[in-house]
Amino acid sequence: MNLFEKDGEFVPDSLISGNKQGALTRGITLAPGQGVLKRGTLLSRNENNLGVIFAQSNTEGSGENVDDGAQQRVTQEKICPSGILTDDTDTGSSQEGDPVIAEEYITGVFNPNAVIASEGTNVKDLTETLRMLGIFFEEVV
Repeated sequence: MNLFEKDGEFVPDSLISGNKQGALTRGITLAPGQGVLKRGTLLSRNENNLGVIFAQSNTEGSGENVDDGAQQRVTQEKICPSGILTDDTDTGSSQEGDPVIAEEYITGVFNPNAVIASEGTNVKDLTETLRMLGIFFEEVV
């Protein structure tokens, strides 16, 4: 073993923007066929409990009114963000492939300008939702 051999390289980015809240991670199984997901991708879980890129349009479930006699309530299927991908991960190009094991941040302080979501999703609009998960935003200047 050569103790002076270069094993890797740390290249800082602007995803993590503070240490006021510790960054915790957990494993996540990603759905196949999404291509290469970049570090900082906002994830949610699909109907099979596999990680997918979060899309704001997923939060607009079909509301249905239920009359239970005493009050009227609205039930709605809602998909919420689950975390932020820690590293670039290749999920392959075929949806028939195998799911891929990865890691996601479930708490921490992040730069909203470095978080990646699907087109049409404004990450800053999710500030309150993500705060309830323990994910906080602080812009890097």
